[in-house]
Amino acid sequence: MLDDEQAKGNFRVSYYEKVGFRGSGEKALVAILKDDVIEQKKLENFCVRFPLPSSFRVLIWEILLQILPLHQQSHKFVMHQRTQHFEDLQHALEIMKKIDSDTELPVSFLKMHFLETGKLYLKFKDEEWHKFFYAVGNVVCDLVDSPVIAYWITVNFHKFFMDNNYTQHTEEFNAIVMSAVKKENPPLYTKLCELELFTNLPVELWYKECYARVIPVGGGIERVWDILIGKACQILPCVAVQILLVFDRQLMHCTNLSSCIAVLNSIPFSDETGNLIVGKGIELWKKLEKIS
Repeated sequence: MLDDEQAKGNFRVSYYEKVGFRGSGEKALVAILKDDVIEQKKLENFCVRFPLPSSFRVLIWEILLQILPLHQQSHKFVMHQRTQHFEDLQHALEIMKKIDSDTELPVSFLKMHFLETGKLYLKFKDEEWHKFFYAVGNVVCDLVDSPVIAYWITVNFHKFFMDNNYTQHTEEFNAIVMSAVKKENPPLYTKLCELELFTNLPVELWYKECYARVIPVGGGIERVWDILIGKACQILPCVAVQILLVFDRQLMHCTNLSSCIAVLNSIPFSDETGNLIVGKGIELWKKLEKIS
């Protein structure tokens, strides 16, 4: 006879298999999710090693961003509490006439976050970092149907990115970019050195915002974030390398630094270009990290 815990685990496995989890990556995810208490490190490793199934992306983000606990039996209760909290914040802001039905969700989310943290002042003044918050919110809202879940993921993703402060690795990341471009396209490397582009790339903004305003949702931004949430930040310079390589023809025709910057500022990229950049960026990152 199976005990209750085993029976629940086997039910989950059969359910996940029924909805199409059949490859080695999917089987690995099923093995992680079958336990009532999920091992965070295993989930992070999965995000690094395998493509994250879109049908489970939101759940995995919620767990790794600590919106939901590792103990699965608590998920329903915790989500109920978070839903109530969201509705309270939203209602309070509507009464104060800080938001209404026409307010864009990312703007509402920021004001709700301020109210939640006791930082909502009488006069709301946009600051530079708010643009990043809005960019994260726009990506999340494109991926998540529920405003409640979108709010918590936006707030926690923004905190995750800010806490990790990827710009502190800019020097290390730039070395990766220069080395990879030199290896993959020597003429482009020589050209960009001549125009001093490597020291003037907008990479700090790219790294700081994790490409939130550069690569669209249809262009694979969520795949970059999957890897980041798995604690593998070197995906960031690998994507930067591919941006340069994808635009090699335009950059090779540039005669000065400002024209190069203009090419790179022709963003956000199209979905097709974004997917090409992200796909090749992941290939390069796996090659550098020797990930199978």
